[in-house]
Amino acid sequence: MSVIYTSLDTPSPQFAVSSSRTDVGIGIDLPIGKSNDGIFFKQTFTTLSAAKANIKNLILTMRGERIMHPTLGTGVWNSIMEPMQGTDFEHEISATIRENVAIWLPYINLSKLNVKANYDNNSVEISMNISLKSDPQTIETIHFSISKGDI
Repeated sequence: MSVIYTSLDTPSPQFAVSSSRTDVGIGIDLPIGKSNDGIFFKQTFTTLSAAKANIKNLILTMRGERIMHPTLGTGVWNSIMEPMQGTDFEHEISATIRENVAIWLPYINLSKLNVKANYDNNSVEISMNISLKSDPQTIETIHFSISKGDI
Protein backbone atom coordinates (compact mmCIF):
# COMPACT_ATOMS: atom_id res chain seq x y z
CA MET A 1 0.00 0.00 0.00
CA SER A 2 1.25 3.46 -0.79
CA VAL A 3 1.79 5.90 2.04
CA ILE A 4 1.70 9.51 0.96
CA TYR A 5 3.12 12.29 3.09
CA THR A 6 1.79 15.73 2.33
CA SER A 7 4.83 17.41 3.81
CA LEU A 8 8.20 16.27 5.06
CA ASP A 9 7.52 18.02 8.36
CA THR A 10 4.18 16.26 8.92
CA PRO A 11 4.66 12.70 10.19
CA SER A 12 0.99 11.66 9.86
CA PRO A 13 0.49 9.63 6.67
CA GLN A 14 -2.50 9.73 4.38
CA PHE A 15 -3.42 6.44 2.76
CA ALA A 16 -4.27 6.75 -0.92
CA VAL A 17 -7.41 4.90 -1.91
CA SER A 18 -8.30 6.86 -4.99
CA SER A 19 -7.31 10.22 -6.28
CA SER A 20 -8.07 12.42 -9.22
CA ARG A 21 -5.55 15.03 -8.13
CA THR A 22 -2.64 15.45 -10.49
CA ASP A 23 -0.26 16.35 -7.67
CA VAL A 24 -0.70 13.10 -5.71
CA GLY A 25 0.72 10.02 -7.42
CA ILE A 26 -0.44 6.55 -6.38
CA GLY A 27 1.93 4.30 -8.33
CA ILE A 28 4.40 4.05 -11.19
CA ASP A 29 2.96 3.85 -14.71
CA LEU A 30 4.10 1.38 -17.34
CA PRO A 31 6.21 1.50 -19.40
CA ILE A 32 8.59 3.04 -16.91
CA GLY A 33 9.88 6.39 -18.08
CA LYS A 34 10.46 9.95 -16.98
CA SER A 35 7.55 12.16 -16.05
CA ASN A 36 6.78 15.38 -17.90
CA ASP A 37 8.93 17.35 -15.47
CA GLY A 38 11.82 14.91 -16.07
CA ILE A 39 12.53 14.46 -12.38
CA PHE A 40 10.42 11.44 -11.39
CA PHE A 41 8.99 8.34 -13.03
CA LYS A 42 5.66 8.60 -14.82
CA GLN A 43 3.00 8.08 -12.18
CA THR A 44 -0.57 6.92 -11.98
CA PHE A 45 -3.02 9.25 -10.29
CA THR A 46 -6.14 7.11 -9.97
CA THR A 47 -6.60 3.73 -8.35
CA LEU A 48 -7.94 2.28 -11.59
CA SER A 49 -4.92 3.42 -13.61
CA ALA A 50 -2.64 2.01 -10.88
CA ALA A 51 -4.56 -1.28 -11.06
CA LYS A 52 -4.07 -1.31 -14.83
CA ALA A 53 -0.30 -0.94 -14.40
CA ASN A 54 -0.28 -3.55 -11.61
CA ILE A 55 -2.11 -6.18 -13.65
CA LYS A 56 0.16 -5.64 -16.64
CA ASN A 57 3.20 -5.91 -14.38
CA LEU A 58 1.84 -9.12 -12.82
CA ILE A 59 1.25 -10.74 -16.22
CA LEU A 60 4.70 -9.77 -17.50
CA THR A 61 6.48 -11.05 -14.39
CA MET A 62 7.96 -14.55 -14.65
CA ARG A 63 7.49 -16.86 -11.68
CA GLY A 64 10.69 -16.96 -9.65
CA GLU A 65 11.82 -13.59 -10.98
CA ARG A 66 10.95 -11.72 -7.80
CA ILE A 67 13.25 -12.39 -4.86
CA MET A 68 11.38 -13.43 -1.68
CA HIS A 69 8.17 -13.87 -3.73
CA PRO A 70 8.91 -16.92 -5.90
CA THR A 71 5.23 -17.52 -6.75
CA LEU A 72 4.56 -13.95 -7.93
CA GLY A 73 3.85 -13.85 -11.64
CA THR A 74 1.72 -15.69 -14.14
CA GLY A 75 4.03 -18.00 -16.01
CA VAL A 76 2.84 -16.62 -19.37
CA TRP A 77 6.45 -16.25 -20.52
CA ASN A 78 7.07 -19.95 -19.84
CA SER A 79 3.98 -20.92 -21.84
CA ILE A 80 5.11 -18.84 -24.82
CA MET A 81 8.53 -20.50 -24.77
CA GLU A 82 6.90 -23.94 -25.08
CA PRO A 83 5.50 -25.17 -28.39
CA MET A 84 2.16 -23.42 -28.93
CA GLN A 85 -0.02 -26.37 -29.81
CA GLY A 86 -3.56 -27.50 -29.25
CA THR A 87 -6.75 -25.76 -28.28
CA ASP A 88 -5.91 -25.68 -24.58
CA PHE A 89 -3.06 -23.18 -24.98
CA GLU A 90 -5.24 -20.05 -24.89
CA HIS A 91 -7.45 -21.50 -22.15
CA GLU A 92 -4.38 -22.36 -20.06
CA ILE A 93 -3.01 -18.80 -20.26
CA SER A 94 -6.44 -17.34 -19.50
CA ALA A 95 -6.85 -19.59 -16.45
CA THR A 96 -3.35 -18.70 -15.22
CA ILE A 97 -4.07 -14.98 -15.49
CA ARG A 98 -7.42 -15.29 -13.68
CA GLU A 99 -5.91 -17.42 -10.91
CA ASN A 100 -2.99 -15.06 -10.26
CA VAL A 101 -5.09 -11.89 -10.38
CA ALA A 102 -7.37 -13.45 -7.75
CA ILE A 103 -4.36 -14.20 -5.54
CA TRP A 104 -2.17 -11.11 -5.99
CA LEU A 105 -4.67 -8.39 -6.97
CA PRO A 106 -7.90 -9.34 -5.17
CA TYR A 107 -9.25 -5.77 -5.40
CA ILE A 108 -9.66 -6.08 -9.20
CA ASN A 109 -12.67 -7.45 -11.07
CA LEU A 110 -11.55 -9.13 -14.27
CA SER A 111 -14.04 -9.53 -17.14
CA LYS A 112 -13.99 -10.23 -20.87
CA LEU A 113 -10.52 -11.76 -20.77
CA ASN A 114 -9.51 -12.71 -24.31
CA VAL A 115 -6.29 -14.51 -25.14
CA LYS A 116 -5.45 -14.95 -28.81
CA ALA A 117 -2.39 -16.93 -29.82
CA ASN A 118 -0.61 -16.08 -33.05
CA TYR A 119 1.12 -19.32 -33.96
CA ASP A 120 3.02 -17.82 -36.91
CA ASN A 121 5.14 -15.42 -34.86
CA ASN A 122 4.91 -17.07 -31.42
CA SER A 123 3.02 -14.25 -29.77
CA VAL A 124 -0.03 -13.85 -27.60
CA GLU A 125 -2.45 -10.95 -27.62
CA ILE A 126 -4.23 -10.31 -24.34
CA SER A 127 -7.18 -8.02 -23.83
CA MET A 128 -9.43 -7.63 -20.81
CA ASN A 129 -11.77 -5.31 -19.00
CA ILE A 130 -10.99 -4.49 -15.40
CA SER A 131 -12.77 -2.60 -12.66
CA LEU A 132 -12.23 -2.09 -8.98
CA LYS A 133 -14.36 -4.13 -6.61
CA SER A 134 -15.10 -0.88 -4.80
CA ASP A 135 -16.30 0.75 -8.07
CA PRO A 136 -17.53 -1.93 -10.50
CA GLN A 137 -19.26 0.57 -12.83
CA THR A 138 -16.01 2.21 -13.95
CA ILE A 139 -14.35 -0.13 -16.45
CA GLU A 140 -10.93 0.16 -18.06
CA THR A 141 -9.76 -1.88 -21.06
CA ILE A 142 -6.24 -3.30 -21.28
CA HIS A 143 -4.74 -4.62 -24.50
CA PHE A 144 -1.16 -5.74 -25.11
CA SER A 145 0.83 -8.49 -26.78
CA ILE A 146 3.75 -10.66 -25.72
CA SER A 147 6.09 -12.44 -28.10
CA LYS A 148 9.22 -14.56 -27.92
CA GLY A 149 11.19 -11.65 -29.34
CA ASP A 150 10.30 -9.52 -26.28
CA ILE A 151 12.17 -11.83 -23.90
